[in-house]
Amino acid sequence: MSTKRLKYILVLASLLLPMLCSGQVSVFTKKQRIADFAAKTTKIVLTDNEAFDLCLKSEIASRWRISPYEFCSRAEYENNKSSSKYYFLHSEKKESGLTEMTLTRGGGKGGSSNLDSRLDVVSVPVDIRYMSIIIDVIQNYVEDAKVSETKGLLGLKSYNGNLRKATRKKIYYANREDEYFTDSLISNSAPCLVAFSITPDKPSKKAKAALFIASADTHELYYYKKRKFSVEADRNFSEKEQKDLEREHGHSL
Repeated sequence: MSTKRLKYILVLASLLLPMLCSGQVSVFTKKQRIADFAAKTTKIVLTDNEAFDLCLKSEIASRWRISPYEFCSRAEYENNKSSSKYYFLHSEKKESGLTEMTLTRGGGKGGSSNLDSRLDVVSVPVDIRYMSIIIDVIQNYVEDAKVSETKGLLGLKSYNGNLRKATRKKIYYANREDEYFTDSLISNSAPCLVAFSITPDKPSKKAKAALFIASADTHELYYYKKRKFSVEADRNFSEKEQKDLEREHGHSL
């Protein structure tokens, strides 16, 4: 565990421990609050964007494995999002310009002191081109967060530092390769890693770029970072980022 992660956990523990010891409040962790996930129906919320929804329906039908599911409209989601009977997988465009796919536990207000309150389990920037990977990243995270308090606390950043576990898989950077080549690596489940970014159309002061490294065959996440996208040069992995990651990766045949 990195020093930064350890500090985060220690600070959180120092804040919660006095309250727990004094009996002032009951605090439920993400691990506890999503323990019922597999037993509940996940509502997959459609967006009214025909291309996005066609891709979403296809990938969910072929990939979703961790709970019962059914599709619903945006209106149905708005009417039922306060119900703790369901989880919801929904997509919204954020201030950063990114469209993010969020898995939410339905419920009302109450925060971590209410086991049945609303909870955003995980949010991941999404793009049609990488929909298959994003859906599996969400599923893998849920399965990990159900058994790991650390995953629940740190979110997708908890996967950073894992590149050494995939030293036999070469990293292909989407911005270096022909897009049809990198797309074929994913569609053909090639035994390699794919590094890609998801960004808004144009850079701006508020815009963010989401950087991923994932396995093309298993869709395991090995790196995730969200950072500024204020100029066009920020759209992809920088030369420095690539060198640092390749040094950490230590690829060997």
